Amino acid sequence: MAWAEGGTVRYSYERVDLPTGEHYVLVPVDEYKELKGKLSKSTLFDAFNLLKDDKKATYGHSSIRITGRFPGNPKVSVKIDSSKKGYASIIMAETVYTLTELGVKEVEFPGYYEGAMTRADVPFSAYSLTLPMWRALPLSDTSHAQIRLPDGELISASEFARRWKKGDDKLQKALFTYLGDGLPFTVNQVLSLLPKLDVEYVGEVTPLLTHDSVSVRKKALSVLEKHRNDDKVLTAVEKMMESDKSDKLARAAAEFLGKAKSDKFNVLEALYLLDKGSEKEAVDAAAKLGKRKGDERVVDALYTHLSDKRAPVSQASADALEALDADAKQLEALENKKIGDELRLSIARTLAEDKDDKSKIVGLTYIAENTTARSAELALRKLGKVDSDEARKAVEEFLSAETRRKRLTAADVLAEGGKVESLPALTKAVAKGENAHEIEEYAYKLLVAQPLDSVLEKTDSRDKVIKRLAYQALGERAVKQGKGRKVFDKLVQGADSRDAAIRGASAQAIGAFANDKALEVLEKLADDKSAAVRAGVAHGLANYKGGEMFDTLAGYLDDKSPEVVAAAIDAMAQRREATKWNEIKKLTEAKDPRVRANALRALSQLVSREDKTGVRNVISMLSGSVSDDNRAVQLTAIRQLATFKDGKATTGIAIQLNAADPNLRVAAIEALGKTGHESATELVLSVLEDPNPDIRRAAIVALGELDDKSAESNLEALLDKEEDPDLKKLIQKTLRKI
Repeated sequence: MAWAEGGTVRYSYERVDLPTGEHYVLVPVDEYKELKGKLSKSTLFDAFNLLKDDKKATYGHSSIRITGRFPGNPKVSVKIDSSKKGYASIIMAETVYTLTELGVKEVEFPGYYEGAMTRADVPFSAYSLTLPMWRALPLSDTSHAQIRLPDGELISASEFARRWKKGDDKLQKALFTYLGDGLPFTVNQVLSLLPKLDVEYVGEVTPLLTHDSVSVRKKALSVLEKHRNDDKVLTAVEKMMESDKSDKLARAAAEFLGKAKSDKFNVLEALYLLDKGSEKEAVDAAAKLGKRKGDERVVDALYTHLSDKRAPVSQASADALEALDADAKQLEALENKKIGDELRLSIARTLAEDKDDKSKIVGLTYIAENTTARSAELALRKLGKVDSDEARKAVEEFLSAETRRKRLTAADVLAEGGKVESLPALTKAVAKGENAHEIEEYAYKLLVAQPLDSVLEKTDSRDKVIKRLAYQALGERAVKQGKGRKVFDKLVQGADSRDAAIRGASAQAIGAFANDKALEVLEKLADDKSAAVRAGVAHGLANYKGGEMFDTLAGYLDDKSPEVVAAAIDAMAQRREATKWNEIKKLTEAKDPRVRANALRALSQLVSREDKTGVRNVISMLSGSVSDDNRAVQLTAIRQLATFKDGKATTGIAIQLNAADPNLRVAAIEALGKTGHESATELVLSVLEDPNPDIRRAAIVALGELDDKSAESNLEALLDKEEDPDLKKLIQKTLRKI
């Protein structure tokens, strides 16, 4: 298929100027643009008609007839227009040379030539070999050929060789014109030739990376291999990688770039595979990119793939960002809802372990906001250990969290942190009313841990809650730190305050002195109209162990205020006043849940563990109260049962192992761990593989407290199944312990 290789398919009888003078010969003419497709009878007809169309004056109405199979051994006959018989020899010469070029062996011309005519029978001169310029390179022995330049000029092979060796600029430019040829085959042949020649071709080849033909683009990329470190080439290949419609070529361009020495370009292969590669390729690419520090393109690409629908790819991208210390993008990811919840949580856990406080604070805050109660609690406690105002403020935000557990955990963390700056946030939470009493206790804990002078200063606070708590804390703080007289006088002053809350707080605090002068103040306040004051007196009397003002406490058990009754019960329990056992027992059925809870706690504290009957009765009451309609009473009953190392106590606790409220279930499991009773192990094991991670965590801790080796195999089995990294660590720690 000479024409398909850029050769010639039509011969024209023309005048040409040769070194030997002017001659008339058969000259090959390109026709590949018109002749396309596979060789067939149709091709032969088309070739003949091209001759006619080009030389109508010569051919007239001459026609061709083809019989037989083609290719093979067809019979070709040309009928020459009788009016053009003067041109018969030219028609025969042109037709024979043209059709034999296409594979026909001979042609018949009835009435003009006897038999069939072959090329040897043509009476005119023709070139034995006519080569397009590109076929004559690299130079070889083509001394008998004529070389046809792209513009149609014919020169001898020897002349061509001479000029080429001298670096003829015209010939080199002529060679590159083939790159604009319409036939991809010709372009590819010339492209293959260029690396073998001593010519500068990069500038001519690079534009072909956007050629219409896939094969040309592929060949151009291959030819440029030796120039993979040329920035202009790399820039063009990068554009090819990004825009080529062929996936195979785009990938080839990426591989090309991946071998470049320049980091600016060789990273592009991994970026391409992260985006367009298979899942495994993308994962591997992310891992490689995780070693490419200092390139924002890498960080941006990895961030984009955090939302990749392929979980392994998104996780690998997250791991790579961590390896790059790309904290800013990780922090940004936590706010991006296009990224899966699990991955964002994973990123948050990574940030939570960061050395940078800002990242750690954001990570722990996210965990606390978006995980189950126990995990959130652990995150808040870790957050509380970060020594910065930002961390403290982040914890304070949880005082208004949606769940009670988070609110109370935040309050506890702030109290443990001991920073007085948190007091306003705590008292603001108290004012909101949600869990006010419990949060107030944490505020008190925080305040009482402050230096005495600081507590004294807070007694003049404009915040009523802080002021009341400061008075309340003064007594305990003074006893621990000294400066008793100054504080005592302040409390006496507070006991005369018009504000009932201050009087009550002062009464409770002054009781910490547990001396006669303090008792005189309590006696004066015992019948105060304010329940808050009477409750304060009761709390203050808890510090007297010699039976002082017993009648007052006994009377308080019948007080109309549940707050006073509850305080009196607590005081009697602390003073070990068992003589009021029956009255306290009756109060376990009081309407007010605070009274019921305090009564249950008091009875479990007052009963002697040697009194088997008493213990049995208390366990029975506590077991019944485990199902109380008030959650605080239930929790009190569960926790008090844990103080008895008794099988019946564990049975009572077990009632809530299947409670609808997960917090009750956790409390029950924690209580079982504290019983120390052998029967508790089996009960705890029954919930060890619960779907709720808070339940599993509580069970693991409880088994560690029970220190029962029989749980070892169950814990090892859970270790193999557990996916939560924190729980896995906890299991391992527990296994080491038991």
